[in-house]
This record gives sequence, C-alpha cells and structure tokens, in this order.
Amino acid sequence: MYALDLTPDANILFASDSILDILGYQPDEVKGQSAFDYFHPEEVPFARSVHSRGVLLDKAAVLHYARVLSKTGQWMSCECCFTVVHNVLVASTSIYFKGERSESMNSTYCKAHSLPLTYT
Repeated sequence: MYALDLTPDANILFASDSILDILGYQPDEVKGQSAFDYFHPEEVPFARSVHSRGVLLDKAAVLHYARVLSKTGQWMSCECCFTVVHNVLVASTSIYFKGERSESMNSTYCKAHSLPLTYT
C-alpha cells in the first residue's frame, strides 16, 4: 500500500513495507518520488490521465494495469487500484506471475495494448 499526493506528479507520501517484497525498494527509497518514475515510459501518459481523472472526479475506486519498474530493473506486470481519501490518493499494487488466476485479466489487458506478458 502507498499514499500519493493529489498533484499532477503523484508524489509518494508513504509506502508500506510490502513494497520491499513486491518491487524490492525500501519505503524510504521511494518517498518523495513521483509514482510515474516507476511506470514504463510508454504507459506514463495514460497513467497520468487515469490519475488526473481519478482525482478530478474523486473516484471511489480506479483500477489500472501497467508495467512497474522493480529495483532490479525488471518491468513487472501489475494491477494498480486506487481511491481518493480526503487529501491523498491511497493505492495498492498487485504483481501478476504466470499461472495465477488473475493471469487471464492481465492477458486480456496486454493483448489489448500489444504488450508482452512477461517483462525483462
């Protein structure tokens, strides 16, 4: 879980310890950074659009599929779910690995966006 400010840069205000397990970063390493620094460059414009619409419309929940950069430099296929709570955006990220039940959703997303299912 992490919390972002509502600015267009979506700066990371807080990251839970689970970020170490999921992406390999220590929470303090990402604090103050733009969340978009970790998205694949091809997906940043769409991610910014999703973020700004979610903030503008004060959405209860938004789901977005994207590639996120791990500390090892690997692009991880993930599902990002966020909601606006008061003056922050609270989000969670789930990483998909081949064989998991949700792989079919990830596969559909990747095919629709001409993305590979595994990122190296």
